[in-house]
Amino acid sequence: MVALSVIIPHHDAPERLLPRLASLEQALARAAAASEIIVIDDHLPEPARKRLQAGLASFPKVRYLALSSGAGVESAIAAGVQLAQHDALLIFDACGYSPGCVERMAQRLARHDLVCGVRRATGWRKFLIRLLAAPQRLCGGPARDTGCHVWAARREALCAMPIERGRLTWLPTLIARAGYRVGESPIDWNSDERGVWPVGRTRWLQVAHAWWSAPRAAAALTADTCGAMPEGVRIDAAHPLAGPAAIGRTETATRPERIQR
Repeated sequence: MVALSVIIPHHDAPERLLPRLASLEQALARAAAASEIIVIDDHLPEPARKRLQAGLASFPKVRYLALSSGAGVESAIAAGVQLAQHDALLIFDACGYSPGCVERMAQRLARHDLVCGVRRATGWRKFLIRLLAAPQRLCGGPARDTGCHVWAARREALCAMPIERGRLTWLPTLIARAGYRVGESPIDWNSDERGVWPVGRTRWLQVAHAWWSAPRAAAALTADTCGAMPEGVRIDAAHPLAGPAAIGRTETATRPERIQR
């Protein structure tokens, strides 16, 4: 069993997130030797932020990070990756996705560096999912569902190909091109409960440059490139990373001197 950090970027009503946290904690107890949950508040409106903090008081083991400006889901995820305590990471959208996927994805990390969720769908939804993934498949990408907001990864793979605004959906293709092992896992989802993920528009020049440089990215990876907070991300001084019962305590994660492959 792995030690797993779950990162939940949240830009939606707290009422969508809170009911799933108990199920998520139960799933982690079965799937991981040690675990943590980090909720990233991507600049919620103040009334929603207060409701989220009040609800998180019932989950003392959940760590909470508030960003001082709406930097987007890519920056929220990148901040969570930098601050996570464990090297096995699960990016999870708590709105519309079942925590039951956690155990399967954690198991598949034993054989892969990145495990992409694939939504179970039929009919026109399945066709649309495959259609949106077609450009990446033509470029050699392994993912059949580039719009699924649940995936697991080893920290090194995400550090080799940093999560930047405008290329989140291309991440599986770029990580595979960098030489890492990419797999998939089926995910149960409810399309009527989808949350709000403010993903930036694809920036094609950045994607093209990343695709060209990906084969050399892993060789250049060091602890410095893996440990920096994403540019433009600021932690709200009033709500730093902490458990809800300990707002005001700041934590940082340690890093090895150099990543070994």
